[in-house]
Amino acid sequence: MARFHFGQLRAIPEALLAASVAFDMAWIRQISNEEATGTLKKIFDDALRRAGRVWNIVRLTSLNPQNTRAHLGLYRSVMHQDSSLSPRMRETLAVVVSRANACHY
Repeated sequence: MARFHFGQLRAIPEALLAASVAFDMAWIRQISNEEATGTLKKIFDDALRRAGRVWNIVRLTSLNPQNTRAHLGLYRSVMHQDSSLSPRMRETLAVVVSRANACHY
């Protein structure tokens, strides 16, 4: 298996990172903490305990709490389960991909 080194991040062409096109952001109705009930309230309460806030990325799926739960499960699986990639590498890759996609998440 090929090994990745953090120094390789410099190999990402600035043109690729700069080529991001600005798009108008879509508007998606999001459920507030006060509106949340049932499963969604539990998800939001868990987020508040864990992070002190409910991040917008979580709110984006708030109209369908089952999707919110599935999204968070996927995130936890990718970022926190056993992997050949270290936690630092996973976070670094997430930042690089977000940057390449002009996404501040």
